[in-house]
Amino acid sequence: MSGQLKERYTTEIVPALTKHFEYTNPMQVPRLEKIVVNIGLGEALTNAKAVDAAAGDLQLITGQKPIVTRAKRSIAQFRVRTGNPIGLKVTLRGERMWDFLERLTRLSLPRIRDFRGVPGKSFDGRGNYSLGLREQLAFPEIDYDKVDRLRGLEISIVTTAKTDEESKHLLELLGMAFAASAGEASKTTLEIKGMTCGACLAAVKLQLKKTEGVTGYAVSLEKGEADVSYDTAKTTPEKIADSVSKTGFEASVQSPTDKKEK
Repeated sequence: MSGQLKERYTTEIVPALTKHFEYTNPMQVPRLEKIVVNIGLGEALTNAKAVDAAAGDLQLITGQKPIVTRAKRSIAQFRVRTGNPIGLKVTLRGERMWDFLERLTRLSLPRIRDFRGVPGKSFDGRGNYSLGLREQLAFPEIDYDKVDRLRGLEISIVTTAKTDEESKHLLELLGMAFAASAGEASKTTLEIKGMTCGACLAAVKLQLKKTEGVTGYAVSLEKGEADVSYDTAKTTPEKIADSVSKTGFEASVQSPTDKKEK
C-alpha cells in the first residue's frame, strides 16, 4: 500500500504541485519528512500496566515499537516526579510513514462515526499539521474486545512546505479530507485519457454524477478534461479521479485549484 501512495506522489502529485505553485526548482516541491504519533498517559502515574497496554496498541497501529516519554521535571500539583512515564511516542519515516498515512486517510478516518473531514486550521504556520483522534478504535488493527480502555492519539505530520497553503494542498492530494466551511466548495481539473466519442463523454458524466461529494462538473471531449466542483468534507480530487477511472478511462488530477466558491 505504501508503494502506491509514494509512487502517486512522484508521478502525479509532484507535477500537480509544481504547476499550481509555479515552482522552478524540484527542491521547492513540498514533501513529507516524518509523522509522529503520541499518546498521553497521565493514568500511568497510578496504573503501571497502562504503559504496556498503550504501547501494544500503538505498535499495532504504527508497526513500530514506541518509546516512553518521561517527565523532565517534577510538578507537585499533579504528583509528577522527574522521570515518571507520561506518554508514548513513535516517529515514522520512509516506507512506514507512507504506509501509515495511506491507512489513516483511506481506512481509519472514514471509520469515524459521522466523519465530515479533519479540521483545516490545525497547521502551525510552518507547513506542519496536527490531528487529534479521540480513541484508538478508529484503526482496524485494534480489536475492541482486547482494549483495556479508550485512549486518544495526536498525529503530527511534518512536511518541508514553507507555508500552510502548500502543506494543505500536499495533504489533500495525498488523500486527506479536510472539513469544508458551510457554503464553501472547491474545484479541481481532471485529465481524462481515452475519451473518443459521445458515449465516452456520457459515461464519464454519469460516473461523476454518482460520485459522492461532487457538486458540479463540465466535461470536455476535445480537451480530454473535466472541471469538477466538490465538497471537501466528503471527497478529494484523488478520490474523484479514482472514481472516474472505474469507467475504464485513465483519470488524474491535472490542476487542483481548490478555489472557494462564493
